[in-house]
Amino acid sequence: AYFSYQHGGFPFYHSEPRETDDQTYYTLGLRWAGRAGGFAFEMEPVTQMGRVAAPHTNGKDRVIAYGGHIDLGYTLPVRTEPRLFVAYALGSGDASPEDGRFNQFHGNVFNDNYLVGDMSVIADLSGVAVNGAFVSGIRARVVGCSFNPRPVLNLAADYHRFSASEVPSGFSQNLGSELNAVLTWKATKNTSLLASYNRFFSGDFLRQAFGESRDIDYVYLRSSFEF
Repeated sequence: AYFSYQHGGFPFYHSEPRETDDQTYYTLGLRWAGRAGGFAFEMEPVTQMGRVAAPHTNGKDRVIAYGGHIDLGYTLPVRTEPRLFVAYALGSGDASPEDGRFNQFHGNVFNDNYLVGDMSVIADLSGVAVNGAFVSGIRARVVGCSFNPRPVLNLAADYHRFSASEVPSGFSQNLGSELNAVLTWKATKNTSLLASYNRFFSGDFLRQAFGESRDIDYVYLRSSFEF
């Protein structure tokens, strides 16, 4: 279990037009993880409270938000160690920015959460801003697999499907999906190489906000040496 207290300015992007230096967040979370045979699981519910600047007045909104994730994986007991996993993550959204309550989750802004993918098109579970159109409350559904065809070689792939709970009138909740494929090779005892290809398939919301359909490709190579 953990608790965090945050006071001061914060660069919100998805519904608040300005930031202030006197907003306060309290975050309470619980992380539970374990293994049983070939199964592995992780669950992390998070709730948030506090006060932030109201988006359209000089007053304060009360924060009532929640988020978290759950994932489950299974590794088959064979030489190549194939692993399958599924996961679901969510952050609450704010449907009424002027009602005196702030319900948009900001518990893991720009953290290293693999459930939102490698490309940071969807950066966190709070929301997305595109051409003046704001959505909040992200849902991520994830499936993936990996295996080791050789002891020094690992192949992995995962697929992420994103949607939003709160969207402007006339916009779709479908944000898009992301496919990631990663090859890792332990070339020597101290050297490893990694190659990855990633593609983001734009959903209906991005097409509506941009006025066109455009997917995104992302490729990277990485090497590391331990000494």
